[in-house]
Amino acid sequence: MTVRVRFDANERAFLLRQRGIAEVVLAGLAAMGIASLQALARLGADALCTRMHAAHGRDVWGNRRRALQAAIEAAIASGLACAPLHRSSPATGRVLANC
Repeated sequence: MTVRVRFDANERAFLLRQRGIAEVVLAGLAAMGIASLQALARLGADALCTRMHAAHGRDVWGNRRRALQAAIEAAIASGLACAPLHRSSPATGRVLANC
């Protein structure tokens, strides 16, 4: 039996409003077993893109690194996800809030 993972409706809608995030990105995240903004924030854009590259042998996810990082930061700023401890924004260098 295959277990399907999927973001809940609110998180899915939030992600789809983010620039550079489309259904194909959400499908890729689900294929990696990521189904919540918290799990995405915990893993981080760099680690996710590295895993996707290792799994598929192509760097198509490298093009989504910035979009994923921006979505993670927006989720943290909006309170939909908590930042992992001691994580800072690559764009601003600012330490992100922890829950």
